[in-house]
Amino acid sequence: MEIKRKGDVEKGHVEYTGMSLRHEHVANENLPKINIFFTEGCEEQAHLISYGIEEEGLPRCGYETDAPFGDALEDTVKKGLGVAIGLDGSKAQIFCRQFKKSEPFMNYQDPSAETLRIIGKNAARILKHKPFILEE
Repeated sequence: MEIKRKGDVEKGHVEYTGMSLRHEHVANENLPKINIFFTEGCEEQAHLISYGIEEEGLPRCGYETDAPFGDALEDTVKKGLGVAIGLDGSKAQIFCRQFKKSEPFMNYQDPSAETLRIIGKNAARILKHKPFILEE
């Protein structure tokens, strides 16, 4: 997962990666992805969420910010996938354009490492129209 400071976007930047020309992947800031907004010191937690999104096969990007929940809510309104995640040290929230816009769709208090992966999977499953993974 690439991590950026909010506002560090290079317009028109395209980066090519991959094993062969046939199966080339394009990393481009303009492609839609699930964005993870997190506070300073939460990089490890953001990576765990990112792994869950990756397991579902969707693109993702992380942004360090001072207002993760406000930025995640704002991101759902913009053009794109309409799903974003806000994360601080004790709370994680999934925001989705399709549901109540001013409130988080899913809210997690003090998530464990396994729960962080589930948060990423559930954010991706909103877009894939698959059943959610519920904690026991």
